[in-house]
Amino acid sequence: MSCTLPAAGLTQQEAMNQQIIEQYMKNMQDLINAQQNIKAQNNPGAQTQAPMAPMLPPVQNGTPAAPRPQASPAPPPAPMNGSMAMQSQMPETLTNPAFTAGYLRTQIGKLMRVEFLIGNSITDRVGRLAEVGASFIILQSLETNTRYMCDLFAIKFVNIIDGMTAYPELAML
Repeated sequence: MSCTLPAAGLTQQEAMNQQIIEQYMKNMQDLINAQQNIKAQNNPGAQTQAPMAPMLPPVQNGTPAAPRPQASPAPPPAPMNGSMAMQSQMPETLTNPAFTAGYLRTQIGKLMRVEFLIGNSITDRVGRLAEVGASFIILQSLETNTRYMCDLFAIKFVNIIDGMTAYPELAML
């Protein structure tokens, strides 16, 4: 914060308070503009609204001053193709293979045996990994035309079966 001489009629403490309030208002406006830019990126076809006025007007000589005119909103970004837009909207836990869900997304379509800890016991399911969400996986059963939605956070072990040598009778599936 820069140290300036107080305006006429203000003590040094009041001038510092005014600078703090003005910096706060600038930061709030920057935050509002950033939120609107994010909304515009997530909804490229939607109409953008003008930025909201600051919540508190700046204070001059102990009384609120007239609000400053607002800058016009930034133009919406160019639309992204479908996969890039979807990728940018996904949480990092789904895109980064350092996370369980992110790694399992690289294994979609593979046969696997997944073990879950439920209460004090371990149970397992075998199937093809069909989908991975933020907190779940979908396993396609091999015996029936059934899909299992499984809690990602209950998973303890995942055995990924590369190739069909372990289960040659399932090679037709």
